[in-house]
Amino acid sequence: MVKLKLIESQAYYKKRRRQLILSFLVCLLLGLIAGISQFNILLISLFIVATALVILLNLKANQQFKAALGQKHIELDAEEIRICSQKGADQEIINLKDVDQIKVKDGYGIPQESLSEIGQEIMGKPKENYIVLHQGSEKRRLDFEIDSYYGLHSFHRMISNWEKQYSVSHV
Repeated sequence: MVKLKLIESQAYYKKRRRQLILSFLVCLLLGLIAGISQFNILLISLFIVATALVILLNLKANQQFKAALGQKHIELDAEEIRICSQKGADQEIINLKDVDQIKVKDGYGIPQESLSEIGQEIMGKPKENYIVLHQGSEKRRLDFEIDSYYGLHSFHRMISNWEKQYSVSHV
């Protein structure tokens, strides 16, 4: 079984990008304060106030980011997908035998793992991890966040198991 954090809103990706940009801005301002410490006290004070404001914006963005992630997680196993609350209670169970097709991506990973991925995130092209379930004419996309290499490895093993039992296609 694999447990992953369920992304409940597509706004999560925009909020994650905003938080990343604000974090870089805080680092930049702190670097400038350290670099100009020999200059005018008024200039230093201005940078300290600007840094404090950006830190407050970053804290607010972090709260919005966590709210967009939601309080649910998904549990994947060989026969079903369970959407569970934070307390572990099943809220929805999707039996994979009832699913006509499962679409998976070719490249799953941990977001913002490398400098090139951070650059892609800043440019507005976030790393999205999702599966798409086709059931008749209904299509459902489940976005999730992978937060560890263990989770990533377990997820890849689960996909391999699904490919042996169900109709799985790669996007």
